Amino acid sequence: MKYFFTILSIIFISFPVKGQEEIELPKNEFSFNLLSVKNRYVVEGGKKYYLNFLHGLSYKRHFNKNAIRFNFNYFQKIDKIDNSQSESSGNYSEIEFGLGYQRGFLNSWIKPYIAVDLKIMGGNLVEERNNNLNPSYEKYDINKLGIGISPTLGVKFETKTPLSFSIETNVEMLMYREEGSVYFWSPTEIPDLSDVNKSDYRSRFNPVTAFFISLEF
Repeated sequence: MKYFFTILSIIFISFPVKGQEEIELPKNEFSFNLLSVKNRYVVEGGKKYYLNFLHGLSYKRHFNKNAIRFNFNYFQKIDKIDNSQSESSGNYSEIEFGLGYQRGFLNSWIKPYIAVDLKIMGGNLVEERNNNLNPSYEKYDINKLGIGISPTLGVKFETKTPLSFSIETNVEMLMYREEGSVYFWSPTEIPDLSDVNKSDYRSRFNPVTAFFISLEF
């Protein structure tokens, strides 16, 4: 959470403006997520943050500085790690739905805002690991279902047209349910197929959860 409050402080320091009269905002805002940088696990030893392009939609219904928002995002990444000791590859895909409340600040072409979303996420991870030093092979096939909230901080940049741009960062706090299987093989042991069935809580920071281009009407 320290990231959330630090970024919030920077925005209000960096963009001071004089007070203006209330103006009526466009009621509807439809957005397309151009890119994100998200914290995701794809493969053991892989990156912590992954860049993704053109993978989400958002709709907001404005009531002056307040808004109800709905988000849909799709995320998929394939990653591979090779070295002299081991080889690993992973394929992770995820679908995410969010419904939340947004509060905007300032009457300026730069508008910071905060939001909180209720999120439901479903994902699948297929990961394979080969150990070259002590020959063995592992394959993970895990389905994930998560639910929780994500406090969000954003900045909107308006233009003199119905188009605008927004950038958001957030912290996801989710309860996960994981189910699937793990297959293990080595030349000295009997192959083993075991089930995975567990629950877990995770909190993760996404530096850029969305960079939107929006149409307001």
